[in-house]
Amino acid sequence: MSQTQDTTYSGIISGSGSTSFNGSMTININRANTYTGGTNIGNARLFLLVDDALPSGQDVAFTTTGGSLFLQNAVSQAIRNISGSSSASHVDVINGNLNINLNQDSTFRGSSVRNTGGMRLTGTYPLRVNNTRFNINPQDDDSLLISSGI
Repeated sequence: MSQTQDTTYSGIISGSGSTSFNGSMTININRANTYTGGTNIGNARLFLLVDDALPSGQDVAFTTTGGSLFLQNAVSQAIRNISGSSSASHVDVINGNLNINLNQDSTFRGSSVRNTGGMRLTGTYPLRVNNTRFNINPQDDDSLLISSGI
């Protein structure tokens, strides 16, 4: 999806391969989608309005132009890896839950991870962050809970 006009997407994105959201736009996703590839965000602001709006357990990558991912209002999303090479990338979890189950080395160079909900990192691989501000708290189950942005 590449456009410059803000929109709400109510359909279901399905099929094989990744899905990209590019362009200077805000897109609200209010249905769970079933495509089998990862999600690429390029200069877009992506608001997830329902649980698992992105396919559960798939990668999320921010392109070189950055972008933003927002989870609000008790929305839960599970992803596999998160990466981004642009300091213009942002992740905002506002009273939602983002579970990241890392299965490979991942690097996120975004400028912020704001979290007033729950962001949990699990898996056996590291998440490297550069230029990113957040708090991390160890949990009893060997995961990390990022509890609040600073």
